[in-house]
Amino acid sequence: MEADTMNVVAPIEIAQPREAPRSASDREIVFETRGLTVSYGKAPAVSDVDLSIYRNLVTAIIGPSGCGKSTFLRSLNRMNDLVPSAKVEGEVLYHGQNIYGDGVDPSRCAGESGWSSRSRIRSRSRSTTTSPGACEFLG
Repeated sequence: MEADTMNVVAPIEIAQPREAPRSASDREIVFETRGLTVSYGKAPAVSDVDLSIYRNLVTAIIGPSGCGKSTFLRSLNRMNDLVPSAKVEGEVLYHGQNIYGDGVDPSRCAGESGWSSRSRIRSRSRSTTTSPGACEFLG
């Protein structure tokens, strides 16, 4: 004689309506670059970049090797200041403050007390030119 068996089925979840995602224009701008150009010697690595990075919105910076991704990320926390031949032009605003402006202490832009310790931007570059943790930014 066979025993009666009952298969246990997980409860079915019914999809619930979700809030429509907020548009970028409704979000807080955390970083904004205006006319950002970074050169090493006479060679520009990035040229005339205008970009807004919003709080809680994923931003991906993609491109082929050598196109300036890491240079751009390093400009967000002034890590290019450590490269003697680097020249940064334009503006990099962090919550509206130009981090390259007069009176801004570069040591506050990277490290434990600075912007890099509070961030979620991470460099995925295989390059060793970006020091560990240097390209981290938390919105």
